Parts: sequence; structure tokens; C-alpha cells
Amino acid sequence: MTRKNKHILTLNLADLDRLHLPLDRHAGGGSAVQTAIADYVRRQFAALGGVVQTISVDDREIQMTWLPGDGDPAPVAAVVTLLQKGQYPEGMLLMELLLSDSPDDTRLIYNLGMAYSDTGELDHALSHLRRLIELEPDHANGRIALGLALMRNGDTEQAVIELRRAAEIDPSNPWAHRNLGASLMNLGRADEGVVHLRKAAELNPTDDKAWYGLGQALETVGDDDGADRAFIEVLDIDEHSEIAELARQARSKLAQRTFRAKTPATGRMDAVMYCL
Repeated sequence: MTRKNKHILTLNLADLDRLHLPLDRHAGGGSAVQTAIADYVRRQFAALGGVVQTISVDDREIQMTWLPGDGDPAPVAAVVTLLQKGQYPEGMLLMELLLSDSPDDTRLIYNLGMAYSDTGELDHALSHLRRLIELEPDHANGRIALGLALMRNGDTEQAVIELRRAAEIDPSNPWAHRNLGASLMNLGRADEGVVHLRKAAELNPTDDKAWYGLGQALETVGDDDGADRAFIEVLDIDEHSEIAELARQARSKLAQRTFRAKTPATGRMDAVMYCL
């Protein structure tokens, strides 16, 4: 709860291990460990400004009160900056603590769900992202993130449902179309995949992954000329990227095949999927 801008935050100690924090909970044992945990959490909150008024650690959980400072950046924005810098353990710890005080904050739920997805904690990612959709059914980016987490969890058919809904909610969202196209390709539905991957490339012409996915889809449906043009677009965007090397290999394969009948392949659709 929040009273007069004071936040009361809690986190189970069992959650520290799955957050992969750079913290040795076994060094020293007993109260020494609890003190180390409290000091670590206090240091992380320094990035958010304000004042940690109280903090205590027992055998089960962390409890703390935190008062944001006047004029300090919004805490969610500050934590997202940590995630963008690759500081996932620290950012996720702060988000879990903030979420204990504001359990319906969709910004926290969305970013925490994506962070869990990116770090491979798919059960937690799916739990958070499904909660987000319950609170905000028309959250297009939330459905995209949920679709990606489902893909990573091997549930491609359900991923298509979520991604299709995201594209309906926000037809101009290139990430929705790119991931929907990739998901359809992975289900062997290349004709449909072409439509959405082409749309993604049109909406975001500098997205080399969308062009590469489109090239794969066009190759699969037998449009080799269109596929080659899409792979050329990848090289024009950045000829030194990892995806450009895949495009070169694809163009070489097209050139070598000539008139031989080809076998459709799903290719490297993992290279097309959306990331944080």
C-alpha cells in the first residue's frame, strides 16, 4: 500500500535465487547474510533516488519502506533504463519490490514480464504477461510480448492467437506483424506469413530482420526473385550484421539452386523474433 507517498515493499527471500543476483547468500551465514542482503538492496535503490527509511531481512523476506524524492525520475522509467543497459538482475529486483506495493501497475508488469522472458524464466514471464492482458486487454505490446514468451515456451499456436490480436488492436505496429509472420512460418503457413512479414517491412523499412524473414517466406512459397530482393534489402541496411551474413548465405543458395526443385524450409525464424 502507499500512504503519503511512502511505499511499503516486500520480497520473499526465495525469489532472490531465481533473480540471479550477484550476491553470495551463503557467505558468513546467519545475520551476516541478512546484513549483506539489506546492504545490497539499499545500494540498488540508490539508482531510484529518494530515501530508504527502513529495511529489515529475516529468514523469509525483505521488508522496507521507501520515500521517493521530489523531482527524481519516475521509478519505472529509471528501472527500465537499467534493463536497457543489460542490468537484468538489479532491474528485476527493483521491479519485484515496486510491484509488491503497486500490484496492478501495468508498466511494471509489462517490463517485468519481458525481462523474465528474455532471461528464460518463462513460467514467470507468462504469469506476468497474462496478468497484464487481464488488466488491459487492448495492450498491443503486451500481447506481442506474451506471444513471444509463448513461442519460446513451444506453444506456437497460442502465440499466433495473441500476435494476431495484437495486429488487430494496432495494425500499424511492425513488431506485431513481424512476430506473427515468423510464428505462422514456424507452423508451416508460409502464405500467411508472407502477408505479415511484408507488412512489417513496409511499416519499418530499416528492420533487417523483417526483410530477412520476408525473404525466407517468399523463398518457401516459390518466389525466388522476390526472396532475393528481400535479402538484398537486408544487405543494404547493414552489410556487416549477423543477419546480413545469413542473407548472403540465402542468396548463395538461391543462385546455386537454379532450376532444381526446392524443398520448403522454415529456416532461422528465431533470428526474426522480437527482443527487448
